Amino acid sequence: MKLLLLTAEELEILSETDWKALSLGEIRDLFRLSIEQYVELGDTELEELSNRRYLFMPWIYGGQGGIQMLKNTDCTVYYSAWDGLTGMAKTGDVAHHTCRFVRDGGTLTVCANPPSEVGNGVYQIALTAAETDGSMLTLVVTSATENVVCPAVSFTFDDVERYKSVPPTVAEIAQGVLNGDVSQVEASAPTFSLATVILAQLQSRLEGNAWIIYHTDGTTPHVTRTVVPSEVAFPVVEVRNHE
Repeated sequence: MKLLLLTAEELEILSETDWKALSLGEIRDLFRLSIEQYVELGDTELEELSNRRYLFMPWIYGGQGGIQMLKNTDCTVYYSAWDGLTGMAKTGDVAHHTCRFVRDGGTLTVCANPPSEVGNGVYQIALTAAETDGSMLTLVVTSATENVVCPAVSFTFDDVERYKSVPPTVAEIAQGVLNGDVSQVEASAPTFSLATVILAQLQSRLEGNAWIIYHTDGTTPHVTRTVVPSEVAFPVVEVRNHE
């Protein structure tokens, strides 16, 4: 597990800083860190670390991540609280938390809803749709309890409109029907369907009293109808525009 080790003082600075906007070099300068402080720790080292006056937090090397959420949508987000004296997660501290947010580089604003405790030092707060109406939000939580620090958490938001299907217009539906290839639907088209009408005009023939309507391949029968010929009827030989 890779961890970035921070003192309680440094984490206090972190809670008031838009860390997502900083480069890795700027973060190291801000907290006076050297690359050696990015360390791989096993279970034994983590247990020893918990007894020191250090706080620790998981860190993605390079530090430009974020949690993707839907814009302008109610959602619940989570944060953690740490005790700077013991290096352990702080429980039972929710009554002392003040939750604020910075959206799209704007002003620091108090959240509309109060936070609640989940357990084991993890807390949650419900953000309103109005609060998430932006591209990026940083949740900044401070505790009135001495030596308790809540690291800032950043979120990015995607536009919910991108995921909404737009129903087609009547013109688009008609265009799809009229421009559709009959070969794509003829196999499942019932007798009394628009596909049969089109096939009857383009792929059919008379054999005695049988009117055989074929698929577009000209050989597969689609439907057969019985017709009664008339000796006095005149055949249609041409269709043209009215003059």
